[in-house]
Amino acid sequence: MNELCLRYWQWATSHYRDPDGNPTPEQVDIRHALRPFRELLGHAPAREVGPLEFKRVRDAMVDRG
Repeated sequence: MNELCLRYWQWATSHYRDPDGNPTPEQVDIRHALRPFRELLGHAPAREVGPLEFKRVRDAMVDRG
């Protein structure tokens, strides 16, 4: 999952830019959303991550408020 998160982050930082090339607010949102994935599932192979793991991540996001 760490590699998947990294690749998505690399794509997002090049995609979410305003016409002048500056980062848009979506980058901050994505960075915050990826944190629980990395913390809880970073070590897991992506092929082994399923609905129960996504529920754990969702619950962690809700708990953080």
